[in-house]
Amino acid sequence: LPFSLISFYHICAGFCNASILKLTVAENYFKSYLDDEPERYAEACREMYEKTGNTTYVGLGINMYLGLRQGELVALKVSDFRNGTVRVERMEIANNIMENGKLKQRGYKIVPFTKTKDSVRNVPVISIAKGFYEEM
Repeated sequence: LPFSLISFYHICAGFCNASILKLTVAENYFKSYLDDEPERYAEACREMYEKTGNTTYVGLGINMYLGLRQGELVALKVSDFRNGTVRVERMEIANNIMENGKLKQRGYKIVPFTKTKDSVRNVPVISIAKGFYEEM
């Protein structure tokens, strides 16, 4: 999926600020979605993708059902989707370099590993997420 972490953050912030999703806090302090929120969120992602052609919205819609870390999501390739699962084996990280003794960030890069060894995994793709991806 060709989108960057920077786009993802900006669009995510826009979604949150636009109150497309409203989370409720249960008594046990876990956040949960209201009954129709996942569908409203997915529909908003579809509409924005159709309006803008920006594939970041595809990623946001799919991730509603996959629950990947942001860096894992932006590092996905079409070939990672197979046999009803998505293979998570890489992530996007800040591209930091030392310059004159100071750490400087120079964009982002995809690396062939995940946050932890146990983060390499196959995530089941439920039919809703699969349908969302195939529609796009």
